[in-house]
Amino acid sequence: MTAIDSPQTQWISIDTATGWVTQLSIRFDRTDDAAGDMVPTDVPDIRKTFTAAIVDALP
Repeated sequence: MTAIDSPQTQWISIDTATGWVTQLSIRFDRTDDAAGDMVPTDVPDIRKTFTAAIVDALP
């Protein structure tokens, strides 16, 4: 099984004023206290943060 096939948990954060996604986090399910796993299981494997700005004109 590869990481792509592994069970995972995903979270998204949405700016309710704009409806835009501001953050995406993905945690691939791991076994608690697995040998060689140096990162706690509640820490996401992937985290992406998005920002956007609306301007009146090009700079």
